[in-house]
Amino acid sequence: MDAWTRLTFTLICVVALALMPVSALALSVADFGAVGDGQTDNTAAFSKALAQAGQNGDIVQVPAGQYVIRGTLSVPDGVTLEGIWRGQHTSQLDKGSTLLAYSGRGAEDSTPFIRLGTASCLKGVTIFYPEQKIEAIQPYPWTIQGRGQHYNVIDVVISNAFNGIDCGTFHNEGHHLRNVLMCAVRRGVYIDYTTDIGRLENVHIHNVYWWRVSAPTNPPRNRSNNLRHIPGRTSRASSSGAQTGNIFRTV
Repeated sequence: MDAWTRLTFTLICVVALALMPVSALALSVADFGAVGDGQTDNTAAFSKALAQAGQNGDIVQVPAGQYVIRGTLSVPDGVTLEGIWRGQHTSQLDKGSTLLAYSGRGAEDSTPFIRLGTASCLKGVTIFYPEQKIEAIQPYPWTIQGRGQHYNVIDVVISNAFNGIDCGTFHNEGHHLRNVLMCAVRRGVYIDYTTDIGRLENVHIHNVYWWRVSAPTNPPRNRSNNLRHIPGRTSRASSSGAQTGNIFRTV
């Protein structure tokens, strides 16, 4: 192969890589054995994918399906755990990328379902607690907890959390929540120990995200409307300094 041919081949490869969709370069939980059948425990498969992604700061994709997670997940620094949703969505468990959370029932102070590190991101998923029943509410730990700098929660629906998103237990800077829709029975978003500006955009907390859950797991609407809950929303908000408070907490 002469020099001109080698140069031409190299340029073709560079252009092809530049045009390649991100999905072709990302990791997938399916490659680590995850099955979105609503039955198989995928904690180990997700954890292996996240651990490998943590070596270089990769994207871990979650294809459409219902993924049972009986343990907890930790998203390493610089890693994105990403489902298929590309905007705000509602509680359609039978569509998109759904994580079915089981850990922490009855133990509010136990490990949060998903922990985010510096510059990590949770994006494009729905989270649902199958064992949380409106007739007999049980305490659970935080669904999402962040620490460090510039972690992100984007395009996420949490259908029936007891505690939603914790941006305050540990020191953090520049947290970013956008297009987050949830029903949170006790606390929605908690902010504290923030030494740089954090941002909340289109964060909507209302019981509608529980009673709109797709059948057969949706509760009777008359029961879900009886939740003693303060609905609230933000269009844009920022937090800085050491601000303290429970946002959108129940009465």
